[in-house]
Amino acid sequence: MSRRLALGAALVLIGLQGAFAANEAGFLELWKNHERDPSRHEDLIAQCRKFFEANPGDPLRDAAKSLEAWHLLAAGKDAEAWPIFESQAAQPGAAARVAKGWLSRREMQKVAASLKFFYREEIGFPKELAEISTHPKIPAEAHPSPTDAFGTTWKYSLSGFEKLSGFENQKYSLECAELGPLSDLKESLKLRYADQIKIKPVGIQPGPGGGTIVNFQAPDSKGVMMMGEGQVAKGIQLAYVGQGILVVCDATHWKVFSFKPKQ
Repeated sequence: MSRRLALGAALVLIGLQGAFAANEAGFLELWKNHERDPSRHEDLIAQCRKFFEANPGDPLRDAAKSLEAWHLLAAGKDAEAWPIFESQAAQPGAAARVAKGWLSRREMQKVAASLKFFYREEIGFPKELAEISTHPKIPAEAHPSPTDAFGTTWKYSLSGFEKLSGFENQKYSLECAELGPLSDLKESLKLRYADQIKIKPVGIQPGPGGGTIVNFQAPDSKGVMMMGEGQVAKGIQLAYVGQGILVVCDATHWKVFSFKPKQ
């Protein structure tokens, strides 16, 4: 290979690296603005879109788009939010976890509506969700999906009343297995953003194959959780390990930690 050709190849490689490098400073600024006041939906939607459009190929773009979708949903702009989550749920990466969480909440609302339909016909809730789909008076469009957006069957059971026997089919419990007590759409939108993500990074070390392992301390554990980029522990995914920030998410929110890189 000639020196001129080698130099040209090196410049192309450098150009590609620059094109796909993460704009950590820009994303951290976006996150701090969001963290400062998450209720400024219109302003933060615009900031998320600006970051997404200005940073093609950036590995943090999906997180910015996901954050935009949350603000759209919180602002009542469902028609704009759901297509973003639907698109991200079909793609690999951490944004799919967040998207599937919100899509599961939306789907659970449909399941609840199906249960009300069944109740009107039977004056009681079914023992199993499958009974709704086999009921002769319930149309197909009212049949519930047997699984959530993660592909897991719903956690459904008759719960009855504590102090009244014989009324077991008058009350039920319904949850998404991945979301647990955070399964309700309206209640989840009221949550203080990322407050349920309690882990804190306590160390970063080289991992196998040239990767990086991050040690996290959980408040309910004396030990540490060790995660590499893309891995999941206790429902939390390490989405990105950068030069100065770490990005994690669960099936509800994102959280960003900044740190000083070693000189």
